[in-house]
Amino acid sequence: SSSSSSSMIRRPSDIDTTEDPRLYRIRIPRAPGIEWGTDLSFSFVYVRSMEPSGPASYSGMVSVGDQICELRPVRMEDYELIEGEGEEEVMGEDDGLTVPLIGSPFDAVMNGFASLGPTIMEVDLVFFRGTK
Repeated sequence: SSSSSSSMIRRPSDIDTTEDPRLYRIRIPRAPGIEWGTDLSFSFVYVRSMEPSGPASYSGMVSVGDQICELRPVRMEDYELIEGEGEEEVMGEDDGLTVPLIGSPFDAVMNGFASLGPTIMEVDLVFFRGTK
């Protein structure tokens, strides 16, 4: 079974992954086992490689070349809101936690991960199936 069957909460500012079949959201440990790369303009960050036994590789969803579009820390209250299984639901007000990363420089993406609080164990990432 794929990870996409588990419920995920989407805030109003989050990317709507139903708009384009190349977009997908995945919940993954904050250390996903991804080596990030960037293009020469430093404005698109993509999966350069993955640790074979890391969470990203193990998920079967993430591929080398996929571009990161969004980062959202998963907090304890996010787990408590989820009941049952199904498609992602739009819930709640924007809480300012979603980090939009489309066209973001490499440093901004790395800072997004580095600034995660110590209690954050997982993140919701949105990827665009890339061509790198």
